[in-house]
Amino acid sequence: MEGNIPPQFGGEINVGRGSTSGTVYFSLTGGWYGAKENLDGVLSPLLAHLPKDPQVSLKTGTYLNSVAFLGGGTLDTTKPDITDTFYAKSLMTPHSSPMSNKAINAFTGYLANQGYSSSLVGSRY
Repeated sequence: MEGNIPPQFGGEINVGRGSTSGTVYFSLTGGWYGAKENLDGVLSPLLAHLPKDPQVSLKTGTYLNSVAFLGGGTLDTTKPDITDTFYAKSLMTPHSSPMSNKAINAFTGYLANQGYSSSLVGSRY
């Protein structure tokens, strides 16, 4: 899939601790702004690299539908948003030096095991 992501696709990958110890949560969220019949050909190479058959949920709509979905379901500008505090961390690797399989396994192993037993409730960073 490297280098073959068309400009009509904008995606975000999230990885975190899974619902049970030893598992990892993986999600791909994004927008596809091309012909509907071409989306499968873009996603299939990525999904083929996942270790299990993923659960896929696709929703169709307009750009404004995707903004509403990613914003929590509403575009109501008549009142302030409800605010909440959260912590997020991003991991980026340069295209010229991607993560090795050993590094990927160590990272996901940490999320699945030590990450699963970590409590984030009430934590401050």
